[in-house]
Amino acid sequence: MFFLVINIYAAKKVSPPRQKFISYALELEGTRYKWGGETPEEGLDCSGLINYINKVALDGKVPFPRRAADIYDKLVHIKASEREPGDLVFFSDTKDGPVFHVGIYCGKYPKDGPKVKFRGKRVFVSAISKGDSCVKISFMDEGYWTKYHPVYARFLKSTDDFNKSVGKNPDIKNKP
Repeated sequence: MFFLVINIYAAKKVSPPRQKFISYALELEGTRYKWGGETPEEGLDCSGLINYINKVALDGKVPFPRRAADIYDKLVHIKASEREPGDLVFFSDTKDGPVFHVGIYCGKYPKDGPKVKFRGKRVFVSAISKGDSCVKISFMDEGYWTKYHPVYARFLKSTDDFNKSVGKNPDIKNKP
């Protein structure tokens, strides 16, 4: 169901592994937050969400650490101008400071999407302990998260690289 929606989150079609990763995250919207939680049944925290989706959507192809900061340290860091839907977005209190939160960058929400308040805005999905305390879609450029510093990391090949490698092993891009 979400695969069709995700295609219009970005200017170009998102690669199938990225679509699948985002789709699973969106399906978990509303799942309750639990610090240290690793499954939807018990609740999820931000890194638990990433690990769970990796397990169910990508068959655990990336052995992620348990903490957001450790996940960030393991991955290829990218500039904001290079981010694509399906990359991970991390937040810190200060520029170049330690990260404390991770989510999945989704790009721009569809202008005809069901959640009017997000239409045309850049969004990400994460498990949040504040407010609703659940997996939710959040604004990148408005509200709560603007007081923090976002940094990005990649573990799935970019859509362009994926398309070039179709028929080869197209999935994962970790630090050497």
